[in-house]
Amino acid sequence: MTVTLLRLTPYELVSRFAADLDITNLLRAILNHAAFQSPAARTGRVRTPVEWIVGAERALKITPDANTTNWLNTLQQRPFQPPNVAGWPSNGYWVNTASALDRVRIAQSLANAGDTSAIQAAAASARATAVADLLGVDAWSPRTAAALAQVQSEPKSVVALALVSPEYTLN
Repeated sequence: MTVTLLRLTPYELVSRFAADLDITNLLRAILNHAAFQSPAARTGRVRTPVEWIVGAERALKITPDANTTNWLNTLQQRPFQPPNVAGWPSNGYWVNTASALDRVRIAQSLANAGDTSAIQAAAASARATAVADLLGVDAWSPRTAAALAQVQSEPKSVVALALVSPEYTLN
């Protein structure tokens, strides 16, 4: 993140750093600033296909294999094969209607292959909270919570739906 994105004035940073030129104070000023910890900073970037798939595989204790490569090919982010020297476009280039069905299918495959025992062990009414804990999501929006409640009797569907939610897709 840049200072501009955080809306920190140079004076705020300089005053923390200039006193003793201790980089720790500068970093503390940036990391503890309200703008750095705001919801906009938390969800201001869309996960890339690699981050989305590998993050899900880690959470679900899936070892990456040929399926991982196939899924990344489907979502058009082949590791070590960027489209040009600039790499892949950032943010939501891959989150579009053309890839929506692919993301749902991949999420279902991940949920079916992964360890969902924590979700299955939770009471149906607590599964949305359990999957939020599993995926590292702070909270569900009312719309996502309502969608998860509709499938709460099916643990794998709860996981698949959570994986395609805005709360998980956004970093």
